[in-house]
Amino acid sequence: MKKNLFYLFALICSVSLFTGCSDSDDNKGGGSDTDLTGITGTYKGELSVTLESIPIGTSTQQIYVTKEGDNLVKLELKDFSIVIGEAELAVGDIVVPNILGGRNEQS
Repeated sequence: MKKNLFYLFALICSVSLFTGCSDSDDNKGGGSDTDLTGITGTYKGELSVTLESIPIGTSTQQIYVTKEGDNLVKLELKDFSIVIGEAELAVGDIVVPNILGGRNEQS
């Protein structure tokens, strides 16, 4: 009888060990539950512009990162312009939509 209780106890312990390990992964492959609030926002910085490996100039700009959908963000530079020599070249808005945010893992 004591042997049967020992086997039952060992079985319960081993089952709880394996079920406890199965839910350790918080994000299983970067699905639609990825939190993008850590990367969305407005960033200000100095942008260096090069043309065919030749530095053209620098410009202080704001970059806007907004959430577009589940696991997607959009990057925007509004009213982008660069000073080349003494002339200012107005490029306008630069928009890069549908950038995959978060982890992109293959199972």
